[in-house]
Parts: sequence; structure tokens; C-alpha cells
Amino acid sequence: MKPVTITAMSTLVADEAIFIDESPFSFCIVRRRGRSLKGQPAVVVTPQIRGRNHTVIAAISPTRGLLHWEIKVTEPDEEFLSKRKGSKKKKTRPKGVTRDVFRSFLINLFATPAFQSASKPFTLLFDNVRLHLGDIKDTIFQAGHEQKLLAAWSPALNPIEY
Repeated sequence: MKPVTITAMSTLVADEAIFIDESPFSFCIVRRRGRSLKGQPAVVVTPQIRGRNHTVIAAISPTRGLLHWEIKVTEPDEEFLSKRKGSKKKKTRPKGVTRDVFRSFLINLFATPAFQSASKPFTLLFDNVRLHLGDIKDTIFQAGHEQKLLAAWSPALNPIEY
């Protein structure tokens, strides 16, 4: 199945449109630049503690407002191997929002009262990220809704970006 992309000819009804996006952030972001007197270097003190990243996944509607949101905390996957056998600690890349996390978000979204009481199917709009592709379309189709992807060059068309 090929994903459907919104073109200039597509029209949407505000009641049926739901915008979905994820936005990562960290609580430990520190400014790397500072102000100082002329001719003196700016001294910046950064903490050594690194916090976990968080990702907010949210769904909004132009007429109904915020429908559903979830926060995913990024935790590193670590695999410790036995040092007695000559192996070392193997550390893998931390995982944020994966296709499985996004699918479970959609399933929880479909269980909200706004979706349960809807008489018409909704059109779910999100950007062209790799995790939005694949079998996600099947999950949306089985729930009786439609998926449309925004063009890769136009993330500003999604109001949840703001």
C-alpha cells in the first residue's frame, strides 16, 4: 500500500481533520552562550547531569481542541555481557518513539470519547516520518478512519507544530 499525500487539490472539513505529531524535548537544556563585559570572555557553567529526553505525542482537532496526548520517556537499552568471558559492556542506542509506540498511541486515541461518539470517519494528518508509514495505515483503516500525509516540504501546514 502506498501512503496518500495531500496535494493542492485536496480539501478537508475541519470537523473531520485530526493533526498528530510528536515533539521531543529535554529538561536539561542549558544555554551555551552568555553575555559579558566587552573584552572579557563569557563564563558558562553547565551541569554534568544529563537528563532523559521526553517526547510528547499529541492529537488536536481544529474544532474539538486537544483530543489525546501521551509522554514517552526515552530510556537507553543497555545490555551487560559477562566480563569473565572476555566480553565488555555493550550499550545500544536509546530508543524514542518507535512504530510500536506510535501504534499504541493511535489505539489509545481511537478509544477516546471523541472517537467513540463520532458518526463520521476522521482524517488523520501527520508528517512524512518513517514511523508513520508501514502498517500504521492498516491500524487506521481497521478503525474506520483515513490517513493522509503532509508533503515533506511543508511541516508548517500542521498546526500542532506551533
